[in-house]
Amino acid sequence: QGEARANSPDLIIPPKFTKKLKKMDSIKGSFVHLECIVSGSHPISIQWYKDGQEITASEKHKYSFHDNTAFLEINKLEGTDSGSYTCEATNKAGSSESCSIELKLCHVNKVATLKLTNVDLSHRGRYTCQAKNESGVEKCFGLLFLILDECFGSQSPLCS
Repeated sequence: QGEARANSPDLIIPPKFTKKLKKMDSIKGSFVHLECIVSGSHPISIQWYKDGQEITASEKHKYSFHDNTAFLEINKLEGTDSGSYTCEATNKAGSSESCSIELKLCHVNKVATLKLTNVDLSHRGRYTCQAKNESGVEKCFGLLFLILDECFGSQSPLCS
């Protein structure tokens, strides 16, 4: 009787994100910590991108990959840090997978100012200021009336 043996190489499992990035809002001046969990055969290579551009490690951007978890920390957040962040995982299976989120920065204790210049009668009316976050929306209204110099003491219908 014959015997057959197959010596197949170890199966290489492509990377797959088992915990994807979560949508984040953060505050200017603070930091944000992004993480996702990836499974698959090791070694797995991780790369981070912002708006399609590769992120290089620096004092501002710190990243690591251990225990199947990819981390990215962005320090001293500023307006230019808003955007789309992508984590890409690759291994010898020759395939890669990525997951992305949109990072938005919020302003804290800021005053919103509306400045109108060269005002004329067409600017009269109701103005709305709206502040919005994940907790809800708040609006306030203001009415703009114009008093023209030529209206002081005048009975003209234009001035009413």
